Amino acid sequence: MNSGAMKNPASANGGTFRRRPASQAISMSKIVASAYRQRKVLLGIIAAALVLGAFFNFLTPRTYSATASVQLNQQTPRVLPNRDLDPEPAVQDSERFLQTQLDRILSRTMAEAVDARLRASSTPKILDALGFADGGADARREDVVTAIQENVFVELGLNTRLARITFTSRDPAVTADIANAYAEALASSNLVDKSATAAQAEQYLLTEMAEAKAKLQDSERAMLAYARRTDLTTTIVPGQDRGGSLRAQQLGVLTDQMALATSRRIDAQQQWQQVQNTPALALPEVQDNRALQDLVRQKAELEVVKAADGDTYTDKYPGVTSTIAQVEEIDAQISQLAENVKRGYQVRYNSAVQAERQMAGTINQLRGAAMAERERTVDYNALQREVEANRAFYDGLLQRYQEVAAASGLPSENIVVVDRAETPISPSSPDIPKNMALAGMLGLIAAMGVGLLRERSVSLVRTADDAEQALDIPNIGMIPAVSSKQRVDVEMLNPRSPQSEAYYSAAVGLHQIAGNKLPKVVLVTSCTPREGKSTSSIGLARSYAAMRDRVLLIDGDIRRPSLAAMLGARIGPGFADVLAGTASLDAVVQKLDDQRFDLIIAGNADQDPVGLLSSDAVGKSLAALAKDYDVIIIDGPPILGIADPILLAAHAEIAVFVVESGRIETEQLRVAMARMPSNLPTASILTKFVAKEAGVKYGSRGYYQY
Repeated sequence: MNSGAMKNPASANGGTFRRRPASQAISMSKIVASAYRQRKVLLGIIAAALVLGAFFNFLTPRTYSATASVQLNQQTPRVLPNRDLDPEPAVQDSERFLQTQLDRILSRTMAEAVDARLRASSTPKILDALGFADGGADARREDVVTAIQENVFVELGLNTRLARITFTSRDPAVTADIANAYAEALASSNLVDKSATAAQAEQYLLTEMAEAKAKLQDSERAMLAYARRTDLTTTIVPGQDRGGSLRAQQLGVLTDQMALATSRRIDAQQQWQQVQNTPALALPEVQDNRALQDLVRQKAELEVVKAADGDTYTDKYPGVTSTIAQVEEIDAQISQLAENVKRGYQVRYNSAVQAERQMAGTINQLRGAAMAERERTVDYNALQREVEANRAFYDGLLQRYQEVAAASGLPSENIVVVDRAETPISPSSPDIPKNMALAGMLGLIAAMGVGLLRERSVSLVRTADDAEQALDIPNIGMIPAVSSKQRVDVEMLNPRSPQSEAYYSAAVGLHQIAGNKLPKVVLVTSCTPREGKSTSSIGLARSYAAMRDRVLLIDGDIRRPSLAAMLGARIGPGFADVLAGTASLDAVVQKLDDQRFDLIIAGNADQDPVGLLSSDAVGKSLAALAKDYDVIIIDGPPILGIADPILLAAHAEIAVFVVESGRIETEQLRVAMARMPSNLPTASILTKFVAKEAGVKYGSRGYYQY
């Protein structure tokens, strides 16, 4: 019969006991319990992984890492105002510039520059640090450069222009030197590139300037030759404010002078016209003339003398006559002087007219010559424009050359070494903590895989849920296991111990399964030996006895009896002897001094157990004993392999199936349970229960809970 065909014991007997619903969830406690069960395997695999990690650390050569920091400035400090020579970089090219510099650091060209700077290919210390055997005696330069290139690492932080150049080798001093050499090589290569660019620009400008200068000289010679051939005065003109030639300038000057001459002639003409009909002595210029004023004063003085002499002498007096002659002479001089002043207006007018006429003639002559010369300057102007264009081109090249030459001499370094690499003190590889952590992690993963495989490969009964699912019968108790320093029989003597409390609970549960009445005959069996069957029989007997029931415990395992030794009973006739008819019931019942229940040991084990248990004496003996006891507990043998427990089950009202937690496989348990009678109410007890292994939590006083 299989377990699926079994009847529910509680329903079959009208009981009220209900089995716990099976939990399908995988809780953390179950995972922890699984890890605890596989702890030896887990710890072994993890320990092996750690040993391998330590061995790897021991065999791995010690390497050292040193880091130098460089600042990558896309724009150098602006010294020249010319944006063509020092253009401002575009914002969108910033990341491209930074990535380009990082790629340059990792390039083979940079590794070759570092090799050349440190002479690494010929330095045994550096070669040994790079991993070349025997100091690199057979190392080629290509291999050394490759080793340098493979051991450099560069990184750029987020939102920063500071790049970290890290180099790794077996020698700390060499590591720092190569890291610094990388930083210096990057900065110097940037300067070399800029210097080469500036030199190329200067050379190009010099070549262009030489060609432009020769072309300018040829055009100037052609222009001057044409001017000499056509008698142009344009080339000897100091300035061009008044025209493009000497004749044009002279014409301009004479034109200005002609205007002045005309103005003077008009002024002279107006003055002459004003004084022409005016008496000479009435002219203001005559009256203001100092010589005329002196003559008038002299005349006045003579008139005074004449008047004085006229009072004394006559007009014929020689003195008077002389005075009169002097007065007349002065009058004549005054008239002559006045006429001369008036005649000066006319002379000035005539002179101005003559000058105007002469200048007009000269201007007419120069105007014709200037017009003729202007016609000849048409071709000259074309030559002159060519000269000016060549001169402007040459001047532009000269100015650009000067700017480039000035820019090439400026400190335009945009890659700056911020931090030089220091000689490392401790090795960077192997990273023992990291490697050991990695080994431990890998070991943990492997251990979890192996543990999971072991868990899945064997299905063991560990909890009450497992037992109920496997047997399809209710579980009435989980008996905690005792530690290695404790004894289960001693713990059961303490009524407050977890084991005693668990058996009290099992006894109550068994009472419920029996229809809320005390079962008369209880058979205790198990799947295999040493699962705690006999201990459970004693525990149930003590529990019922503690409830003031009259309890009899019978050792029904005739083949391998154990209760006598466990309870310290005397050796003598027992249950087998009663069945064989060689002893009476009164003779085999033992009253134990330290127990509240009575005991019948197995008795003579030499007789055939099957023959004894299949006789009618079993039923008769149990019926007789039932008159004196409330509960009879039979400690039967394991069910697998023998027929004894099946024969005893025919006389029991209820059976208790003892299952050792974490030992019995589910399928093995189902096979054993299938041998039990289908009409016999059956319950299970889980013994040697370990909470950590089963994943079941306990309360504060040791009671289990689901």
